Amino acid sequence: MKFVPDALTASEAALAAAEHASRATAELLRFARDGEFGAGVPFAEEVAEKLATALALAIGIDGDGIFKADEHPDHHAREAALRKTLRAACIAFVEESPA
Repeated sequence: MKFVPDALTASEAALAAAEHASRATAELLRFARDGEFGAGVPFAEEVAEKLATALALAIGIDGDGIFKADEHPDHHAREAALRKTLRAACIAFVEESPA
């Protein structure tokens, strides 16, 4: 699957993130209620991929997070770096997943 966050507006990315998170949540709830989807197959959909997509989109919208650099410079720098790394890892995971 190809991850294309730059082609979306913030509103479109928010809707896409919500859809992916909702589908993952629905599948997790289905699994909790009904058990495995099939013999040795826990989920009908790729839950981790949907959650990774939702997270990458949300980080893309939120950017560096809630801390302002002038109020918490050390924390802001660490959080911004971690968010960038986490987003890149989520995108890599989604793009390398077979779909």
